[in-house]
Amino acid sequence: MRAPSAQSPQNSPLKLGDILEASYERLLEFARYPTASPLVDVYRDVLLAFLRGDSERLRSECDRIRVLPHSPEFLLPLACLRLSLQARDPDSAQLESLISLADRSGEWRGEILIACGHGYELRGELGKAKEIYLKASEALLSAGFERKALRAYINSVAMEGQLHPEKKLLAEFHSISRQARKLREFRSCGIALSNIAREYRNIRALDTALKYANHAVRYLKKELGTLYYYKALTNRCHILYEMDRVREAQIDFEEARHADFPEIKAALQVIEQLLNPTAEIEIAEKDLLPLWRERLKEGRIHTRSACKLSRRKLGELEEALIKRISEKPADKFELIEFLYGNNADFHALEARLKSLLSRIRRKCPGLLLLDGGKYRIADRILLPSFLREAG
Repeated sequence: MRAPSAQSPQNSPLKLGDILEASYERLLEFARYPTASPLVDVYRDVLLAFLRGDSERLRSECDRIRVLPHSPEFLLPLACLRLSLQARDPDSAQLESLISLADRSGEWRGEILIACGHGYELRGELGKAKEIYLKASEALLSAGFERKALRAYINSVAMEGQLHPEKKLLAEFHSISRQARKLREFRSCGIALSNIAREYRNIRALDTALKYANHAVRYLKKELGTLYYYKALTNRCHILYEMDRVREAQIDFEEARHADFPEIKAALQVIEQLLNPTAEIEIAEKDLLPLWRERLKEGRIHTRSACKLSRRKLGELEEALIKRISEKPADKFELIEFLYGNNADFHALEARLKSLLSRIRRKCPGLLLLDGGKYRIADRILLPSFLREAG
C-alpha cells in the first residue's frame, strides 16, 4: 500500500488551509475525508461547486449554511458572494458589507478579501480590486497560507496589467512562475505561464508563446474542468491557429467546447469570428474576459483595414534574446556569449547584437530598456519582499 503523503487527511482532519490551498483535483479527493469542523466541511463544498461552475449546487450549499448551527456571520455572505461571482454580477453593497466583516473573521480574512477582490474586478473597479487582492495576499501569508497568498498576488499583478496595458509584465510573471514552482503552487504557475504566453504572442514571438502555452496547460491539468484550465486551453488554441497549426488548434477547440462556463463559450465565439471575419457570428460580449475583448477589438481593426493580423513574427534569435532578458537582465557581454558564443571577433559579434536589438525595437517599440548597462523588459514591477525569491 502506498504511504500517505505529508498532507494526507488520513493523519488528521482537514483544516481551513488544506482546502484553501488545494487544487481542484485535490479538493475532489478531500470530499471523502473528515474535516476539523462543519465550517471547513461546508466551505470545501462551496469551493468545489464554484470551481466547477455549478450554480445549482452552490445555491444548495448556501441553503445548507443557513441552517448550520453556530455559523459565523461572514460564512453565508461569503458563500452568496461566490454565487454572485459565478453569475458575474456582484453588488457593491454586498462587497462593502463583507469587507467590514473580514477584520473580525480570523484566519478566514484572506479568503474573504480574495473573493471581494474578484468582485471588484468583475465590476470593472480594477484599482480597488488590485488593492483588495494585495491585502488578501498579506492576510493569507500572515495566516500561514503561502500558496493561497501567491494566488491573490498574481491576481493583483493581472489588475496592474489591465490598468496599464502598455506595461510588459514578462519579468514579473517569470518571477511568479519560479516562486510558484518552489511552493508547488501549480495553479498560480499555470496562470503565470499562460500570461507569459499571451505577452509573447502580443509581440509576435509565436514559437515562444506556444512553448509557454503548452507548459501552462500542463501545469493546470490538476484544475481540469475549471475556468482556469479552459482559459489556458483557449489561449493555446488561438496561438496554434495563428501559427496555422490548424489540426492541433481544432483539438483544443473541441475540448474547450465541453466547458459550461459562459466566458469560455464567448472566447470560442471570438476565435470563430477571427477565423471567419466575414461571417456574422453572435458573440456574447458581456461574458468576454479582457483577453478576448482585446483580441476581438484587434481583429475588427484589422478587418476594417482589409489586412490580417500583423505578421511581424520575431525571428529565432530575436525570441531567444527577449526570453533571456525577460528572465533576468543582461549586459551586452552576457548577451553576446548567450546568443553567439565567444569564438569570433568581439567587434563583429557586437555589431550583430546591435543589429538584432535594432530589429526588435522596430518590431516591438518600447519593449527593451537599457538600465544600468543591462538590457531588460520595460515596465517591470517588483515582487513584494514577502514573496520575492531569495538571492
